[in-house]
Parts: sequence; C-alpha cells; structure tokens
Amino acid sequence: PSPDEEVQNRFEIEEMRDALQFLTDEQQQVLILRFISGLSTENVAEIMEKREGAIRALQMRALQTLSKYMMEKEAI
Repeated sequence: PSPDEEVQNRFEIEEMRDALQFLTDEQQQVLILRFISGLSTENVAEIMEKREGAIRALQMRALQTLSKYMMEKEAI
C-alpha cells in the first residue's frame, strides 16, 4: 500500500478501536470471534456457552451500535 493508504488504514483501525469501547464485553467478544477469528455462529455459541440465537442477537446489536457510532462521528 502507498503511504496515504497506510495512514488511512491506521486511522480506520483507530476509529474502530474507539467504537469498540461502546460495546459490552460480550458484544466485543462476539465480533472478535466472528470477524477476526472467522468462526461460525455455531462455534462462537459453543465457546461462549450460549445459544446460536443469542450470538446472532449480540452480533446484530453490536453492529448496530458500531454503525450508529460511526454515523454520529461523521456528522460531527
């Protein structure tokens, strides 16, 4: 990547770290396991000892919170 792309990538990662702080610990864990570790909903449910429906709900609420945070940040 070019230096400009590198800076933009770092900026976006920093923004995401800031946004993650608005999530509960469980929401953070679900997103990390699903999107960073690449695990299935079924595997995440086993790890977190929850039902798959609960994992999907946690994931949905986490993504909604992140989306709202990012939209509000852009409005500033």
